[in-house]
Amino acid sequence: MNFHNGTTDFLKMLSVFVFIGVAVWWLDGAIGKDYTVLVIFALVGVIIFAGGAMYGHVNQKMTLDAITKFNANDARIDAARMQTFKSMAAGQSAMQKAAAQLTVLDAKRIDKIADQRAKMMITDQQAANSTDETWTWDDEDEYAGSGDDADFKVWS
Repeated sequence: MNFHNGTTDFLKMLSVFVFIGVAVWWLDGAIGKDYTVLVIFALVGVIIFAGGAMYGHVNQKMTLDAITKFNANDARIDAARMQTFKSMAAGQSAMQKAAAQLTVLDAKRIDKIADQRAKMMITDQQAANSTDETWTWDDEDEYAGSGDDADFKVWS
């Protein structure tokens, strides 16, 4: 015989109601109608209280599970944030190092250009001094005694 799930569920509920009915009938015969009603209300109150306690327990468990998951996710976020800060610090350090290297290279190029210009000026000065014209003091010049800087005479 193959029972359908609905049929077995119906039979289970029917057996629970039959048990309750038999228990109430027995209590009515054993202690009377007034006390039977009090006992049934007391049992219903205990069942409601137990259901509320179970609901409170489940609610607290779900809340604590949610807090635990939140804290775990927050810890993962903090770990990722710290990794990001570490990467940003490494990048900033690399940028500062590159800037320092560029500054050193610029300083070296400026020194090199200054040395080249100094060599060119020395070479130009030597070339100018190697010509036949020389400057000397001459008191017999036509400008002598004038007090100007024209007290130089060019010898050719």
